[in-house]
Amino acid sequence: MVRIHARRPSAAMLVAGVALFVALGGVGYAAATIDSGDIVNNSVRSKDVRNRGLRGGDLRKNTLGGTQIKESKLAEVPSAAMLGGSPASAYVKADARGLAVAGATVKANGTLSSWFNRAGGAPTVSGGGDGNGHYYVEFPGVSVSTTTHVATADIIGLAGLVTVDFSSGKLHMRTWDADAATDTFDNSDRRYTVLVHASGASG
Repeated sequence: MVRIHARRPSAAMLVAGVALFVALGGVGYAAATIDSGDIVNNSVRSKDVRNRGLRGGDLRKNTLGGTQIKESKLAEVPSAAMLGGSPASAYVKADARGLAVAGATVKANGTLSSWFNRAGGAPTVSGGGDGNGHYYVEFPGVSVSTTTHVATADIIGLAGLVTVDFSSGKLHMRTWDADAATDTFDNSDRRYTVLVHASGASG
């Protein structure tokens, strides 16, 4: 019968085991006891943080790099791609002074041939078709006024006249036919164009 005799561990084996225990236990101890007071300010760098290791809850609300960020303002930050790679300063505001903000070509019967409106949808035209040459043109989003806009109009075709006036946020157009024989103008429905530019009292 073979007997197995248990050997006592050597002193070297005991020392190695104790060292391994201390090493493994020390890591856990350090992780459990090191806090912000043990870290020198401004010593941890971005590259020392594991990618995606920080979450929203680890950052102070509404701050990043010392700059406050308001969630309501995020939608107002333009994308460089949307601006064609150019800075915002390279573009003119839609309502900048001197810029054409709205315009239309109106047929004699009061219907639209073409139009544009930087502030909204299609203009509405009332009048025309009754021979009186009276039209009211309204551009959604543009409340025209002599203090904020300049409006011009032109007759399409020969021997005619068109005038433009401001009326409660709309434009009042009047058109006439010219009688060359008598050198007079008669009320008549005519085709015309109207153009509105943004302006101001100080130029």
